Parts: sequence; C-alpha cells; structure tokens
Amino acid sequence: MRPLAVVFAVLSFAAPVAVADDAEDAVPRPAHDLLRAAFDNLYDCDRTQIADLIVRDRGGSERLRRVEIAVKLIEGRMHSLGRFTEPTRLRNTAILTIEAVDRSDDHFVYLPSLKRSRRVSSSQRSGTFMGTDLTFEDIERRRPDDYAIDFLKPGHAQGEPVHIIRARPVFSAGYDEVEFHIAKSDSALLLTRYFKRTAPEPFKTVTAMRESMSTQEGHILPTVMLVQNFQSGSETEVRMNQLRVNPTLDDHLFSIQSLEVGRKLIQKTP
Repeated sequence: MRPLAVVFAVLSFAAPVAVADDAEDAVPRPAHDLLRAAFDNLYDCDRTQIADLIVRDRGGSERLRRVEIAVKLIEGRMHSLGRFTEPTRLRNTAILTIEAVDRSDDHFVYLPSLKRSRRVSSSQRSGTFMGTDLTFEDIERRRPDDYAIDFLKPGHAQGEPVHIIRARPVFSAGYDEVEFHIAKSDSALLLTRYFKRTAPEPFKTVTAMRESMSTQEGHILPTVMLVQNFQSGSETEVRMNQLRVNPTLDDHLFSIQSLEVGRKLIQKTP
C-alpha cells in the first residue's frame, strides 16, 4: 500500500455506502468492494501479449509503437516487462515495472543506445509514455486502498448499466480525481475518466471496448482500448494481440539483468 494509504482508507471507506439503485440490488455493495472486484479482474492474473499502440495527433496522422509484454504476480506483487519491437529507433527499448508495497512502484527503462538501464523518478510517473497518451501510472497495478471515495452512483457506459465511482488518489498522481465506470454484470472496467482539481470535464479518458473483450481463465480482459487526451487533442488506440492468460513465466525474467537482454518475450504462434 502506498504512503498514508492506510489512514486515508480507514477515513474514506468507513463512510461511503452504496445505495441500492435497482430493484434487483437487494444487498448493496460498498464502493471499495466494487473497486476490488474490478481491479482483481484486471490485475490478478499472469499474462503475455503484444500491444500495438497507434498514436494519432490532432491532425489525424498516425504513429505505431509495438511492444511485447509479460506480466506476472510474484509474492502478490505485480511485475511487468515490456520490450519494443517497432519502430526501428525504439527496438529493444525495454521497461520493467515492479509493484512496491509502501511507496510508488519502481520503473526501470533500458535504452539500447546507452547500453544501460535507468530508474524512472517519481516525478516522471505522470509523464507521457514513449510518445503515447499513456503514462507510467497507467501501467501500474491499482488497489482500492489507493483511493479515497467521494461518491458512488448508477449510470451507463457503452449501453449497459454501470457503477460510477468518483475517487481521489491518496498518493501523488498526475490527476486529482478519477471516475471508474464498472459494469454491473461482470465487474469489467469499461471507462476511466481523469480530472484536474475542480475541473468539470476530464482531461483524459480510457475506454475499454466491450465488444473486443476476451474471457480467459475467469478474467474478462480488454483487447482494444482508446486513450483520449483532450488537452493535446491526441489519442492512442491500444490493440492487444496474442493474449495468453496464466502462461508459464520464470520469475528471473523480471529483473534488471533480464531487462538488458534482447531476447523475445513472446514466441510466434503458428
């Protein structure tokens, strides 16, 4: 848990109580339980995948980044390793993220041109990720205790009923408030909206396309996401290919030494 998360969690989660908004909601669920279900669905599994990051600027021109990704839970903490294969100038650039218990997660970037790795500072976590509309914060694991809940209300996203949870991060972040839109039917996180302080409209949204979700090993995972940055007018479409849930992965893969080795994370499937 991040600094002060315990204190804020006790204060924030003791008060909000979900209000039954549908006749079938006989027993309302607290907001932190809804968040836990959504986060467990997203993060509580090992996986490999190839992500195409298609960046579109305000004028409509496109740039492609392709990255191989491996994710594993080791002693309850999420470890992820991503290695870029396209474009040529980013090939073999690699990023290692290790979830921390009581502070910000650790991020390390290997730059082939320098032949060494460097740690990403805490102040850089909310900066752009490799020229996309993603940030390092976006690739970190989330936990309910990371947020102080403001309200829970019913709503709709992509044509289906959702729980809308408005919250504030209890750690330093590049946003002041966030809304999670969680499907009532299966706890899939369909939409995330990020706000600056007192701003009525979000400066960034992340939409997980329902029609492109993949169900594997009891998890419902997005394979197409759209990240829209309303400040820059740009957007990044994320397309996941060759998604495998709970593959066999060696713990030693998620180390600084492995970060600097250019072997492929994912073997081509026939």
